Amino acid sequence: KFSSNAVAIHFPNEIVASGNTNFYNDNININADFFLYNTDNLTGTFKENVIIRYAKSTLSGDEIFLNINNKEITGKGNISLKTHGFEAISDDLIVTNYKIAHLKNNVEIKRNGSQISSNELIYNLETDTIISTQRVKLRFNN
Repeated sequence: KFSSNAVAIHFPNEIVASGNTNFYNDNININADFFLYNTDNLTGTFKENVIIRYAKSTLSGDEIFLNINNKEITGKGNISLKTHGFEAISDDLIVTNYKIAHLKNNVEIKRNGSQISSNELIYNLETDTIISTQRVKLRFNN
């Protein structure tokens, strides 16, 4: 399902929407200024002011890609993930199975008065667990 101020259908399989677009699939709600959706391979590209709401999480970024078949979300540019009382920012993001968030490049997570910085962090949306595969710097704010 989707709604938009303007829609163009490119037969046989593309929908292009612009201006206050809303895309809904299962529990995922995506708002953006522009999206391109392929109805054959169930993939979408969302650009400009992208905000995704899924379960208790909110994701935003400059450009977000959705693949419904393999339950994957990828993002580039000014990525922000807000969920369970913390905010994470990074340059790049991959969410697999709509459960595991891989934040990459210039990652910072702020939670409970502390901040974690790393080049890569992995966050499990179901268990609220943060894992790092890179060198981590932890700062506590008084």
